[in-house]
Amino acid sequence: MNQAYIKLRKDIIALIEGENLKVLDVGCSNGINGKWLLDQGMATEVIGIETHKESVVNAKQNITQVIEKSIEDEALLESLKGQEFDYIILGDVLEHLIDPWHALSSLEKSLKSSGKMIISLPNVQHLETLIHLAFKGKFPYEPSGLYDKTHMRWFTLKNIEELVDQAGMEIEELTRVTRFRAYKGGFPIIPRIFKKLGLFKNFFTFQYVFRCVKK
Repeated sequence: MNQAYIKLRKDIIALIEGENLKVLDVGCSNGINGKWLLDQGMATEVIGIETHKESVVNAKQNITQVIEKSIEDEALLESLKGQEFDYIILGDVLEHLIDPWHALSSLEKSLKSSGKMIISLPNVQHLETLIHLAFKGKFPYEPSGLYDKTHMRWFTLKNIEELVDQAGMEIEELTRVTRFRAYKGGFPIIPRIFKKLGLFKNFFTFQYVFRCVKK
């Protein structure tokens, strides 16, 4: 399994506030995020949803409950409605779904009126995409990362805003993970100046991490 999926997601955790929370972690992997929330006393219940069998075994040792099903299972979505979670986490999940619009709309009904969703999604508008399409003439399918070949859907910031809006929510806070190139760290001098000035920032955003609330 990709090591990025089993580490504590500090960028996601940073957007969670409160205590005694009831949390649904969709694509919970080994449950490390939920364990952190429970250990810190921020959450009293963390339910995870995961399909990777080895991860399910590990997650069961870390969080309250693990459901071994796809979030696109209609019966599961129906069973979650009205459970009133304080937070629902979707860390790098929606891009793997056939119909993320339907899944998100259904999950919105599982939030408390004051509940929030934390979502992370890769940004296909990144500079790397333009380089591959304009100069290399191909789409860069890769084993993992921004161009993970298991991705079913691709999003820009505008796509994300539309996705959230149709689910009856709005973005309350948005953060960016920035990289000059998809597989290399650091910014050369000119792009570094652009970044500092806030120019072309969507081209340098590798991933969006954001918090949504009900309208």
